[in-house]
Amino acid sequence: MKATIERTQNGFIVSWPDELDDGSPNIQQRVFEDADIPYDDKHADDYNELIALQHALYEVKNQLGYSYSKHNKQNIIIGVD
Repeated sequence: MKATIERTQNGFIVSWPDELDDGSPNIQQRVFEDADIPYDDKHADDYNELIALQHALYEVKNQLGYSYSKHNKQNIIIGVD
């Protein structure tokens, strides 16, 4: 499976191939707009962009079939510090 993340002016678009019910190919897309979370005024745009990217990466992780398991010591952790 191939997933694509594209940066737009105000967020990210995640695209991946899919099939319709009749078997014909289709492209699914989800849009993640930059967050609008109050943060340090000087860095608010950077922080809000990182939050949108974090959500886009969660979507890619889910589309690829990876999920968090408390029983597994190896998990993919996506976060913003």
